[in-house]
Amino acid sequence: MPTTRTRLLVCTAVAVTAFVRLGVAPTYKPIEQRQLTTAAPAGPVSFDGLWRLSSAVVEGIVEKVDAVEPARSRVTVRLVEIYRDDARVSAPGGELQVFMAGALTDRGAYIEAVEDPSAPLLRRNQRAILFLRRAGLARTFDLATGSHDSLYLIDGAAVASHGRSALARRLAEQSHGEFAALLRAMRRAGR
Repeated sequence: MPTTRTRLLVCTAVAVTAFVRLGVAPTYKPIEQRQLTTAAPAGPVSFDGLWRLSSAVVEGIVEKVDAVEPARSRVTVRLVEIYRDDARVSAPGGELQVFMAGALTDRGAYIEAVEDPSAPLLRRNQRAILFLRRAGLARTFDLATGSHDSLYLIDGAAVASHGRSALARRLAEQSHGEFAALLRAMRRAGR
């Protein structure tokens, strides 16, 4: 028995040593920030207008953000709840992709961050409610208004928006529960 235990400890020590570099501090790449200014198109002034403009309304958690162009990213969102269905939206637990302005690109020696400071790019593990319109490809979408007026971040019971419209500020004054109840009522009404 001691031989088996000794072998197990030696194997564990070898595995730990192989995968962990002891005493080495992590290295970080510098970030070069470039400001992207997006002109916010005039969006709807009412919640009904935003709802009608959207082909899908979902709540989800950001799984991954990939730069696809110097100033554009593809955001993969895992669906938590679907408020307005679209033929391309799978069931909760599924994923969809949203194209957004802004990108983080690894340039080798540094990370290039291109984003609008007033409308930052989504980050992994953020939870959000998104008003979406169809993009050209299967299961891909754009923000319905083309701006953060279609994007509401969820932080516990609070709702936040980087949208510039009066509608975005009004909707962000609600709690997550109130906002979700409003969206579920719209879904039940079949609007």
